[in-house]
Amino acid sequence: SVYTVVNYEYLFYIRFKMDGSIDFEMKLTGELSTNQTSVGEDPNEPTHGLIVAPGVNSQIHQHMFSARLDMAVDGEKNSVSEVDILPDPLDEITNPYGNAFSPVETLLKTEQDAIRVHDESKARCWKIFNAEGALNP
Repeated sequence: SVYTVVNYEYLFYIRFKMDGSIDFEMKLTGELSTNQTSVGEDPNEPTHGLIVAPGVNSQIHQHMFSARLDMAVDGEKNSVSEVDILPDPLDEITNPYGNAFSPVETLLKTEQDAIRVHDESKARCWKIFNAEGALNP
C-alpha cells in the first residue's frame, strides 16, 4: 500500500510467508521537509539540519511507527514470546573469540510484561502461537 501524507510517500509491504511468518517493511520517500534557520542560529551551519539552499534548512528528524496486530492463530487462546539474539558468554571451548550468539526466548504473559524500550542491538522479534498447541488442519 502507498499513502501520501503532506510531502511524503509511505510504502507499506506486508508479506505472508509460506512458513507462517509475517514480514513487514516500511519505506518512505518524498520531498525534503524544510524551514528557515532559527533566529540566532548560524545560517550556514544549523544545529539540527543541513543547508540545502541559502537560508533554507532541511531539518534532521525521525519518523516513528508502531503496529497493532489482532492475531487469531487457531483460535483466541494465543501466546506471545519475544526472541532476542544475545551474545553467548566467553568460554575457552564453546566461545573462545566471543563471536557466538544464541536466541533467548521470553514468554510475555501480560501486556504489562510486554512493555519494552526499543533495542536494535538484540535483533528482537516476536512469535505468536496458539497456547494450546493447536495445529492448522
